Amino acid sequence: MNFFKNAIFYCLKDCPVQEALEAALAEGAFVPPGTQEMTRSGWVAPAEGLDESLVLASETQEGGHAMTITLRTDTKIIPAATLRDHVEAQVKAIEEQQGRKVFRRERTQLKDEAILDLLPRAFTRRQHTRALLIPAAGLLVVEATSYRIAEDLLSALRGALGSLRVTLPDVKQSPGAIMSQWIEGAATQIGRFTVLDECNLRSTLVEGADIKLRGQDLANPDIVAHIGNGNLVTRLALEWNDYLVLRLCEDLRVLRICTTDTFNEQRADEADDLIKCQADLLLMAACLRQLFKDITGAFGGLVETPVADKTAA
Repeated sequence: MNFFKNAIFYCLKDCPVQEALEAALAEGAFVPPGTQEMTRSGWVAPAEGLDESLVLASETQEGGHAMTITLRTDTKIIPAATLRDHVEAQVKAIEEQQGRKVFRRERTQLKDEAILDLLPRAFTRRQHTRALLIPAAGLLVVEATSYRIAEDLLSALRGALGSLRVTLPDVKQSPGAIMSQWIEGAATQIGRFTVLDECNLRSTLVEGADIKLRGQDLANPDIVAHIGNGNLVTRLALEWNDYLVLRLCEDLRVLRICTTDTFNEQRADEADDLIKCQADLLLMAACLRQLFKDITGAFGGLVETPVADKTAA
């Protein structure tokens, strides 16, 4: 099992046990979209080809299980040029045969009809979104670059379970301000984090004035001066615990995660692929659990807020 490439963290309450989660997801197992459907989502096996269960679980050292699930979304793609040419051909035929002008309302209707006509021949874009649930830690992690993608998975999970009590983590100190202090103070080591050579800055004085720094010594006085001139760090490249290289965002998203050689040496060398997959899950869960603690701890810790209980309509 590959480590998550991106991570969005949620605080989780009252997650069902593996058997109940499996049964709930089975009701929404993935079925390919029909010929006249634009998109369809459903649950698939996280370890496809090794185990057809919709929940892959591994027992943690702290007790309980770490569980991973996967939402598959198939979306039909009709190239804009193809759709436009199809509509224009219809418009031209009507104008030539009926001797009249085709106006916007009729064009819209022709476009809708063209979509239905082209759907059976459309390309299909397949997207897999994974999530990791660690009930004992009250943590849910979605492998996504944006909150929109993460919310799509949460919505599907909420629909399967009937309700889902989750909330985004809220920290006591501003991540952007604290990361800016790290750069302004030329800090290179903060707990398990090592500052690398990449960051994004956003001006607090001029809207849209963003600076992207790559391959730079962030302790350079010229770069430090940017912070003093009203710029805040919005994204910072860090190495965590000699295990992961990542980009930490001011909204606590973790992007472009790469495992290091040190981490890869910890991976189990098992002959059985399923056992190896479960071992990888256990190692990833342990890393992401501690990473979340270290991230929130670096910004003053979590603000204690009630966890939202959202029930499916």
